[in-house]
Amino acid sequence: MPIRSRDFLETSEGLVFAVLVDETEEGRSLCFLRYIRNGDGLRKVETKEANGLLAARFPHYLFHSKRRDASLHGVPEDRVSVHHQPSNRLTEIINKKTPDLLENKLAFVCKLLTEGGLLISDLGVTGSLLIGAQNPRSDIDVVIYGRNQFIVLRRTLERAIHQGTLDPLTKAQWKDSYERRGCSLSLNEYIWHEKRKYNKALISGTKIDFGLVSEAGYDTEQSYRKTGFQQVTAEVTDDQHAFDHPSIYRIRHHEIEEICCFTPTFTGQARVGETVLAEGIVEESVSGTRRLVIGSSREAPGEYIKVLRSTA
Repeated sequence: MPIRSRDFLETSEGLVFAVLVDETEEGRSLCFLRYIRNGDGLRKVETKEANGLLAARFPHYLFHSKRRDASLHGVPEDRVSVHHQPSNRLTEIINKKTPDLLENKLAFVCKLLTEGGLLISDLGVTGSLLIGAQNPRSDIDVVIYGRNQFIVLRRTLERAIHQGTLDPLTKAQWKDSYERRGCSLSLNEYIWHEKRKYNKALISGTKIDFGLVSEAGYDTEQSYRKTGFQQVTAEVTDDQHAFDHPSIYRIRHHEIEEICCFTPTFTGQARVGETVLAEGIVEESVSGTRRLVIGSSREAPGEYIKVLRSTA
């Protein structure tokens, strides 16, 4: 099976990387280290520790993407010992005879989604559940394959929240999510944008995140170079890739053609016809086109996109 975004790749050293994009570069899958094997278990690592560990002990996984002019983690195909696939893992969990509490919640959510018009083959599970590293406090991360399927998902989720089958996040949970993101927006701005996306919900107190893996992703054949930081105010003219990774917003602007968001904080952030304010790094392609990148680093301090005038 091909390696896809949101899959996990495990190496013989016990390093587990989350795949960021479908395509490879120089024979490597572009990833980020998320877990390490610790005895019989798995331990999650944050950005600073992940970079430090690779620099000190596994520098062959550090990779500078020339296409993106960005430092990432890259896993060559011959270094993959286990390819963890979300769709296979979901099927395994649903068919388990003795699922744990979190797995039962996942099965309930999948039943709700299939009743809403999706197929099990449209779904997968990533995050800690993908590699069996979950605990009772873990979130559930569900993958949706296909852009049209993701539209169905959001409608089903909105209906389930309004009907009380699933719950919206509480103010405290939004605040916790905001603080973990390190978002450059205010808390109220963050919550306003997030609530209208319908890609998060609660089931019996457990947070569920839904992410899109599209069948035809963003064209990445171009190579880019960074030219500097810039603030842009513009109208969104195309939002069909708003929930992709990266999220793409075509804009009406005299210099910048699109806003490209690599951080999930700004997935689904704006809609066609809305005026946005965005700050990020301008990148210029070899053909001379320019885009504004949000998420030039994993935490992306000072980089954001927010709606100034809404269509809602």
